[in-house]
Amino acid sequence: MVANRGSQVNSKKYVTIESSRFVNNTTPASGGAVCIGYSTGNHNVTIKDTYFTENKAIGPGGAMYLENSKVGTANFVLLKSSGFENNAATAPGGAVFIIGGPAGQNVTIKNS
Repeated sequence: MVANRGSQVNSKKYVTIESSRFVNNTTPASGGAVCIGYSTGNHNVTIKDTYFTENKAIGPGGAMYLENSKVGTANFVLLKSSGFENNAATAPGGAVFIIGGPAGQNVTIKNS
């Protein structure tokens, strides 16, 4: 699949991706498989038992790009029991790129 961004999600609250596979996706922008942007309020992004293989971005985040453009909000990102293999980006974040957010943002990676 080729798109201007990975599977685009503009969230107002919660995003959960579970028991999924993203294989051989390409974008000329950010997030080869998944691009999540959130700009208002508090947010939770949970990715469990999901695998990203051979995804490519001509920008940051070969497999996944997460952006928080709202300063001063609390956010939580959890990657659990997930895997990343042979993903690539021409900018930072060959597998995952997370940008923005306040000092209160939590990123947890477990068994991945």
